[in-house]
Amino acid sequence: MENPETQSARLQSYVRITEAVHKWVVENNNKYSDRQIKDYGQIHFTQNDRKSW
Repeated sequence: MENPETQSARLQSYVRITEAVHKWVVENNNKYSDRQIKDYGQIHFTQNDRKSW
């Protein structure tokens, strides 16, 4: 079974990433009416972007 502290840290990281992606999608959709993102699976980030979160 996973250590509760490790699990909590992992989930907090996931929440931060999810919130950041959602914010980016909303901003992108507001800027570009011809390129609306509806499926988050369409988004591809570089390795450097992942590390910055």
